[in-house]
Amino acid sequence: MEKSTQPHFPDKHSLFLIIDVVIKNASIRKVRRHGLNYNQIFMLTKYALQNGYIKNKRGKLVITRKGKKYHSSNQEEFRIKNKDEWIDFDKESKVAKISKTAIFVPKQDELTFLL
Repeated sequence: MEKSTQPHFPDKHSLFLIIDVVIKNASIRKVRRHGLNYNQIFMLTKYALQNGYIKNKRGKLVITRKGKKYHSSNQEEFRIKNKDEWIDFDKESKVAKISKTAIFVPKQDELTFLL
């Protein structure tokens, strides 16, 4: 049995996200948050290229008419309605809480206005 060279995409929303990234020339962070790994993103992008949703124009991915149609017809369904999901929570930059009575004194060598 011959192996198919045509990749399949996991779901309709994932394809929408790839097309959205191409339209907005955005980062794939949103696609990663959706739960796809880099290999799946590659396969999904390959699927979108092979099926005419996007095309490679002089080394840059651009949207096609078919991709625009797919995006506009699914935009309302996949639009983020919950404002809490708009911004990715960054745990690394979170500052630990201190008590209201604590006094913060910076180190002398970190004060930039002193000469």
